[in-house]
Amino acid sequence: MRAKQIWVVIVVLSLLAGCGFQLRGTRKADIDAATAYLQSGPADQLLAHLRRTLAYSGVRTVSSPAKADLVIALGRERIERRVLSVDARTGKVREFELDYTVGLTVRRADGQVLVDDESVELQRDFTFDETAVLGKFEEQALLEQDIRADAAATILRRLEALNLD
Repeated sequence: MRAKQIWVVIVVLSLLAGCGFQLRGTRKADIDAATAYLQSGPADQLLAHLRRTLAYSGVRTVSSPAKADLVIALGRERIERRVLSVDARTGKVREFELDYTVGLTVRRADGQVLVDDESVELQRDFTFDETAVLGKFEEQALLEQDIRADAAATILRRLEALNLD
């Protein structure tokens, strides 16, 4: 019986490996810049995620735009909570949507604009239960942190898609 279970596990794992499935994780981006200066007025909470993501990809952040290959400017960070559904009997909110938007501008150290005032927009849905209000507020805070990490990954993919040669 034990050998049969091991055989089933091996078959399932080889099927997963064969179909291209892999666990979600981080990967190093291929960015042709060694240094970047991060400029952030109103998007300070995203800044830490982006700095960590760039460092993992081998891009060092510097303290002056004069020392940087790229200048990445973040702005207009906004999180809005919108009602998605309401209970028909009680009229109480059942589901919310978080809409996250942050502005992005990327330019070279010489001033050439590579990305001109684009925005990164992400959404997350979550249910609301009035009997667990404190837990739901904590869940919303975790979703906001997660959405910022996803925004940093999105910005990294946009930088990777740029032709920096």
